[in-house]
Amino acid sequence: MKALVLKQTSKGSAWVTDDVPCPEPGRNEILVRARYGGLNRADQNLKPSTYSHSLDDELPQIVGREMAGVVEAVGKDVTGFKTGDRVMAMASRSFAEHVAVDHRLAVVVPQAMDLKDAAAVPVNFTTAHDALFTNGGFAKGDAVLIHAVTTSVGIATVQLARHFGASHVFGTSSSTEKLDNLGPEGLTHPIHSKTQDFVEIVREATDGHGADVIIDHIGKGVVGGTLEAAAMRARWVSVGRMGGGQDMFDFETLALKRMTLAGVTFRTRTIEEHGAATAAMARDLVPAFAAGDIRPVIDRVFHIDEAMAAHAYMMSNAQFGKIVIEF
Repeated sequence: MKALVLKQTSKGSAWVTDDVPCPEPGRNEILVRARYGGLNRADQNLKPSTYSHSLDDELPQIVGREMAGVVEAVGKDVTGFKTGDRVMAMASRSFAEHVAVDHRLAVVVPQAMDLKDAAAVPVNFTTAHDALFTNGGFAKGDAVLIHAVTTSVGIATVQLARHFGASHVFGTSSSTEKLDNLGPEGLTHPIHSKTQDFVEIVREATDGHGADVIIDHIGKGVVGGTLEAAAMRARWVSVGRMGGGQDMFDFETLALKRMTLAGVTFRTRTIEEHGAATAAMARDLVPAFAAGDIRPVIDRVFHIDEAMAAHAYMMSNAQFGKIVIEF
């Protein structure tokens, strides 16, 4: 089968289209004929450790973290799936014509949803749902602040906050153009991180109440301001560390406001934990996808043979929304 693999070339590590053996599904797995896959920020790092917990894994490796396609075979212990089902999944080694994935990580795609759109769902919307609801405790009427709101997960979080009834959706970014694009998705308060004070804007818009839920993709550089902008009993979820992983922290303010701070990642979750997050996302969001109330934002689609061009485009940070690979 054709797959996108990470190889060592004369110019360094690169993604190369290659022929590799087709996987066999295990007893808890489904075999999917993948049609599309979504690029993610973690794919920027062209190293084996990007796709494995082991630093010693040898090249080549099949790359990719999510895909959508059609089930061709099911393992003997699989329930809830059959051949012919259209599915999407957050799965390792997913940029290939065939992908074997644990059925607990897969979700049936609604009939009204295109597989291209479905490929942009698993990472973005599972991460956003897990951060906003499971860890952020979001409830209708909450004010939400999203740092680095123009990332793909940030965009998904805006859509979820809007759909489920946030009173205010604040978002910070250094790109005025991308902030403007988020208005139709539900961003009520675009904040330019270089020229505007997000603390002042949040507190003024909420009459001093502050943000109830903070979804943070930045880390270093926004810690002090986030503590100021947070409401009493706010929930702060650290999803990414784009600005750095270490900063000064005022535990006194955290305590006085009786806030909670949660760190999230999928890299250290068990298959059961990952499956639970997938199931929660599917339960809450698939009806909205089916109705067309929420639709992933896709920037561009590249063919698998143009993978390095897709990678270069991602590195340029010019995209708004998901970059999708077609197999």
